[in-house]
Amino acid sequence: MGTSRYGHRFPCQRFVLQLKRRMTLRRWKWRLAGLGFFALFLFVALHLYLNSGYVRAWALSRIEKNLVAQLGEVELGDRFSVDWIGRVKAGPLTVVGEKGPIFSVASVTVRPAYRRLLIGRVEPAAITLDKVDIDLDRAREAFKRLLDNPREDLHVPNQSGNRAVLDISIRANEVQIRTARPGLQKLLRAFDPLSGRFGVRRSATDWRIKGDLRFGKDGHSEFDTERDSAGTLKLKMNLDAPHLDQMVDRYEDLPFSVKDGELLVDLKVDADQNFRRGTTTSIVRMQKLQLEGDRLDSKTIGPLDLSGRATVDWDGSQIRLTGTEVGISGYAPLPLEMTGRLDLGPEHNVDLEAAIHKLDFPRLLRALPARLSPGDEIPAMTGVVSAQFGLKGPALDAGRLELTAKLDLTSLRPVQSSSVPLMNSFEYRPARENGQGPTVVVGAKNPTYVILGQIPPFLVAAVVLSEDAGFWNHRGFDFQEIKDSLVEAAEEKRFRGASTITQQLAKNLYFSREKTYARKIREAIATLTLEASLPKSRILEIYLNIIEWGPEIYGVGQAAQHYFGREVGEITPKEAAFLASIIPNPIKYHVYYRQGALSEIWEKRVHELLVKMRDWSILNEEEFTQAEATPIVFAAPKKVDN
Repeated sequence: MGTSRYGHRFPCQRFVLQLKRRMTLRRWKWRLAGLGFFALFLFVALHLYLNSGYVRAWALSRIEKNLVAQLGEVELGDRFSVDWIGRVKAGPLTVVGEKGPIFSVASVTVRPAYRRLLIGRVEPAAITLDKVDIDLDRAREAFKRLLDNPREDLHVPNQSGNRAVLDISIRANEVQIRTARPGLQKLLRAFDPLSGRFGVRRSATDWRIKGDLRFGKDGHSEFDTERDSAGTLKLKMNLDAPHLDQMVDRYEDLPFSVKDGELLVDLKVDADQNFRRGTTTSIVRMQKLQLEGDRLDSKTIGPLDLSGRATVDWDGSQIRLTGTEVGISGYAPLPLEMTGRLDLGPEHNVDLEAAIHKLDFPRLLRALPARLSPGDEIPAMTGVVSAQFGLKGPALDAGRLELTAKLDLTSLRPVQSSSVPLMNSFEYRPARENGQGPTVVVGAKNPTYVILGQIPPFLVAAVVLSEDAGFWNHRGFDFQEIKDSLVEAAEEKRFRGASTITQQLAKNLYFSREKTYARKIREAIATLTLEASLPKSRILEIYLNIIEWGPEIYGVGQAAQHYFGREVGEITPKEAAFLASIIPNPIKYHVYYRQGALSEIWEKRVHELLVKMRDWSILNEEEFTQAEATPIVFAAPKKVDN
């Protein structure tokens, strides 16, 4: 049984050695299997123990105690479980404020940090919140109280009692944000469904939260906020909503709906620990925007790109606006500069200033969508437009706000002076709701046409005082009247017109009777071209000779013949006041002619206009007294032969 002289083992010896090895290996396998079964037994036993009623009651008590110490009043449900990989699920959880629940979540799942667990330290590594509900108003109040009464930062103590680094991943699913403010609630609903994930890293001296949000259809946002050791808070955030139409489709109050478009936002905030002082810079872009709606226009407007940028800084007493930029497709940035200040005192006084520096007018028209352009009928213009605006006063009392405005059109002119057909005789066809009216010749070939010099001055003055008292001083827009009409609309829920004579002329010459915001924009552009290409006297002369004064009655000459049977130069001041008073709705007020007399209400309206004419020295006292005493006698209606 030894070895041969060549060193080889005999077969029996080799067999014995192999058998010994196999038996040794088998014993180790049984030992390992036993250890495995024992470990499995301990694991199952531990799992059952952790899910027992005793541990559940103890754990819920400890969790609630810690939450109360950190968050104040909380309500924690009786659901508690531990899964096979050590994740703890509890809930529901509600954080309660002075006026009710601030934050609630159906369930909270916590995954421990396994490496820390191996050395005996129980710390969370990831937290999942399901079905989160946040009351924004109560959260804002709680945050304000926290800023007014700051507490020591939340921390996790290590074994030596010093603050340890906390590094947690948090996921929130099905987040609902509620507020009592209807307008803001509509905005928040545009983000449904909302979910997010972010990481929280905190040390003894600073913290950082970084993550992303998902909302709506394919919408997402990334954010990064931190507080450094000096107490400075910094936030960077970007937002991309590729389906803007689905975000704003709930806004029934808007005069339009979004058919298509993408919203991009970049936000940066630097503030002190309590947000008493800080600076924020925001950049907003809308790409491929398409708008529609009956109040906006009869057709879709767009696509167009819009962009804006603004910097706002604040301290304990003021909010200041600086560094603004605005752009539109093909013209960005526009030469617009805005600055402002809002005092945070009792009246919240505001001081806003805006300046337009040499706006390239032809370039602006090229940048606008076709449905906002007035077309080729208006004179082709070249040059620039400048303007300055100011608004001062208590922000909470719109009636006391003071508006200043200056529009400079001196550098805006027609491409060629001969290209302004309105300087000569032309044909005009008034627009009607059911089509176009008869052709009116604006010039000497029309027997009822009257040049401005042949119209009595008191008639011209009556029309100007009634329709546009600032006509001779503005450049197409009476901004004070616009401001007053908006204030009245806000206070009385009723909007009165503030169109100037030039705006009315632009509407009559170029546009239909549709009442849309797009038409108002086209009308504004046409108003600028009229003011820059025609003298005021020519604007007024055309206006008086084409506006409607009654059914099928166009021009002041025809109106004088129809109502009083005389030439324009022969009418009286009171008759002039009557003609001026019916311009806003000549078809409706034609009833006085059919009745043969004015109503008591309209007699008062004519009287008020005569008083204005006297106060503006259009009439002297004797002329005013005579006009008051002279009744209005209409010409007899012409009989139509059958």
